[in-house]
Parts: sequence; structure tokens; C-alpha cells
Amino acid sequence: MARRHGSARYWRALVLIYLGGVSLDFAWHLHFYLTTGDREIEAFEWVSAVQASLFWPLDLAAQLILALR
Repeated sequence: MARRHGSARYWRALVLIYLGGVSLDFAWHLHFYLTTGDREIEAFEWVSAVQASLFWPLDLAAQLILALR
């Protein structure tokens, strides 16, 4: 039972870190779009900001795997 509780705590912490990273990455993309170009956020920029924010852990893992080859 104690091991199961520790595992749940680990996954909860991991999900919170992931959500924090998603929020920060999304904010960074929006900041970038507002400070460059026409200073407006188009629909495709919202979509690319969401996509990049959700998949940054996969990108980091892929970069690590490629670097180890």
C-alpha cells in the first residue's frame, strides 16, 4: 500500500511539472507572436502554440535519443 501511495505521488508530481511546462511554453509562444511581426495572433498561431506546448516532452525525448546514437 505504501508503494502504491508513493507511485501516485510521483505521477501527480510529474503531471504537475508537465502542466507547468505546457503553460510556460504556451505563454512563451504567445509572447513571441505578440512581439514580432504584425503584433497580432492569427488562428494558425494559436494552433501552433498549443501543439508545440503539448508535445515539448516528446521533442526533448527525441532529441536525447538522437544525441545518444
